[in-house]
Amino acid sequence: APKALRQQLKEPCLKVSSLSSMVLRQLSMDIDSMNRPSSIEPLIDSANDAVMELYTALKSLPQAHPNFRTAHGDTVTGPALMDLLPLANVASILIEVLGRIDAIVSSVEELSVRATFENHMPANATAKSEHLANVNSDYGSQGPHVVVEIKGS
Repeated sequence: APKALRQQLKEPCLKVSSLSSMVLRQLSMDIDSMNRPSSIEPLIDSANDAVMELYTALKSLPQAHPNFRTAHGDTVTGPALMDLLPLANVASILIEVLGRIDAIVSSVEELSVRATFENHMPANATAKSEHLANVNSDYGSQGPHVVVEIKGS
């Protein structure tokens, strides 16, 4: 796929991927400590928000037409369908992964009830639902990297 198209989806894909791994990591820690996954909901909300950003980025990709007009009226050769397929495939897989993670969360919640895990709320978590993390991508001179800011630390 052309670099410009890849750049357009890079940040939303990294965000979905990072938040998905954070959810899985938190679930793993909850299982290890035998605590109910009480602080996972804000992470899932953030991941779902990231999926919506990814959908928006996908919709903003140019259509696979030989030529299209820009907002300024210029005629530009559009990307070939074969250029868009790999990007759509990666985005689709990331969205599917998050769907599978939702099923894993439900299973861990059921396990925690059946195995009588402690209903423990971490000291730094709040009772109201709010985002626990901000994920920002940066593509500076040092190359691409992701910065995750954990609130309350």
